[in-house]
Amino acid sequence: MASVHLHNLIKRYEKNGMNVVNSINLSIEDGEFMVLVGPSGCGKSTTLRMIAGLESVSDGDIYIGEKIVNDVPPKQRDISMVFQNYALYPNMSVYENMAFGMRLRKTEKHIMDSSVKQSSRVLEIEHLLERKPRQLSGGQRQRVALGRALVRQPQVFLLDEPLSNLDARLRVQMRTEIVELHRQLATTTIYVTHDQIEAMTMGTRICIMKSGTIQQVGTPEEVYTRPANLFVAGFIGTPPINILQGTVLDQGKSGFTFSTKRFTLKLPQRYEETLRELKLADRKVYLGVRPEFSSLPNYYVGGADGLKIKGDVFFSEMVGADRYIHVHIGENSFVFRAPAYERVAIGEQVEIVLHPEALLLFHAETEERLPDDRG
Repeated sequence: MASVHLHNLIKRYEKNGMNVVNSINLSIEDGEFMVLVGPSGCGKSTTLRMIAGLESVSDGDIYIGEKIVNDVPPKQRDISMVFQNYALYPNMSVYENMAFGMRLRKTEKHIMDSSVKQSSRVLEIEHLLERKPRQLSGGQRQRVALGRALVRQPQVFLLDEPLSNLDARLRVQMRTEIVELHRQLATTTIYVTHDQIEAMTMGTRICIMKSGTIQQVGTPEEVYTRPANLFVAGFIGTPPINILQGTVLDQGKSGFTFSTKRFTLKLPQRYEETLRELKLADRKVYLGVRPEFSSLPNYYVGGADGLKIKGDVFFSEMVGADRYIHVHIGENSFVFRAPAYERVAIGEQVEIVLHPEALLLFHAETEERLPDDRG
């Protein structure tokens, strides 16, 4: 096993001269499960393919362990890759698919046989070894693809959107199995997905990308509760974070308020130092609050500190034990969470309490999150 380090990594396509991956610096520690996540076209799969050696590097360096591998052929990088479409050979049995790479390297038959059988036991596909891919379900094919990577016992696993072709139930099941497999093997794993739920539930750390650049790297909790900027805040979380624009007003000894045409809220004291230091009084900022930190008054247990706004209900959706209620606040849409049994009428005006400990502020020009006394 080994760490992976990307140093000023750039991928440029000569046809248009554009950088699809732009000066990325990222360290994945030995045994870590790193998820690269972002919208389509953000450069995450290209980054993975450069690590694998399937794409050339325009500039910068890729280290696997202590060795720069920019010019090392893929088969000599000691990595295994699992693709989105499984890439199984249709005319070969499961056993032959799993053993194919070892056979090319002329591995001794008894070692190859032992590795295939051990991996098939781990993945619970021992009973499928004689079948052809066409005789397997989508989940079984995905296990075979994982097994083919597993038998090599590589230093690094690379997985490129491996669950995107599965239905919702199977995706949940396979997420659990891949995470459990990683716990057993502790092999350095880099996993690419556009699905932020996969990223949040699977990764030791998450690297969020946009337009070829890294926006934030952190644990799932860090990127959720302390997003670096508006993009990260909006990309991570379902339903998405509520974002409202308003003006900061300095009320002297009473602190600062956030003011819009529809309401005024007292801002938490923890932001005062930053607001004064950046001279943001009378300037625009964005306020963010996630739906689960917004509630009807009778479900708020924080006492008198709750910040209240009003909105007109236009949609309500039940999701398991929760109900997400959508309201209009002037021209803005806003979503808050309530118990599934809570009913509100379309068109009804409701009062919503924002939980002050969870409020986030963002600079209107840079869109960076404003730090508070918690960092």
